[in-house]
Formats: sequence, structure tokens, C-alpha cells
Amino acid sequence: MRAIDYFDKAAETWPNRTALVDRGVRCSYWEAQQLTHRIARALWAGGLRGEERAAIFSPNDARVLLCMLGIMRSGGVWVPMNHRNAIDANIAYMNYAEVSWLFYHSSFADQATQMRSRVKSFTRILHGARRQRAGSRLGGLRW
Repeated sequence: MRAIDYFDKAAETWPNRTALVDRGVRCSYWEAQQLTHRIARALWAGGLRGEERAAIFSPNDARVLLCMLGIMRSGGVWVPMNHRNAIDANIAYMNYAEVSWLFYHSSFADQATQMRSRVKSFTRILHGARRQRAGSRLGGLRW
């Protein structure tokens, strides 16, 4: 089974249980599953094709997990990245992994600009909006 299959099994078994908590905002397994389907559909519509590699450049946030699961659900390959690494190390890693898609947090816009010109395999670079105010729903998927 794939990681997304295990997540779906949990959503089927415990749909109303809390799957994610971030800064006091809770998201049930059912809500998270719906959001990951929405992300996957958006990725397909945007041109992500099976087994293309996608990385997420963001601080810790529940929406990162939702995006990661959406990538997996779409058939893409999630490539783990650490925002604490030096920019050159992240660029070398993304070139080595041949990352096609990059999702980045708006607080990393300067680094994403550097990455754009130095990672030759990029086909899409997407950023989230600024953080929503405290208590907002994860469903907005903005970060």
C-alpha cells in the first residue's frame, strides 16, 4: 500500500477524529481527505503528470502535510526538503532529484527566486499566500 492508501484507510475508519492540529485549528480525517482530493485535482488540472517530482519549501505547518498527501494522491512523487538547509544544498538536492514542481511559503520568496534560475528541471513554481489570521480554517490552504 502507498502512504496515501494508509491515510485513506484512517479516514474511512475514523472520519470524525482529529487528523491535524495547527495553532489551535483542528481538521478531521474526513476534512483532510477532502482537501487532499481537491489539491490532487488542482495538480492534475495544472499539468502534474504521474511520477513527476514535487517539493515543498515551507516552515512546519499542517498545510504542508495536506499538500504532500495531495501530491501523492495525484500520482506525483513528494521530494522532502528542509527549509533549514543552506540554499546551495537545497538547490543541489533538487537538481539531483530532478524536481519539476516547487511549492513554497511566501516567507521564502527570495530563496525561491534563486532556486528558479538554478534548478533546471523546474516546470512549475507555486507559492502560498501570506499566513491567514489565527483561527482560520486549514481549508483555505493558504500559507
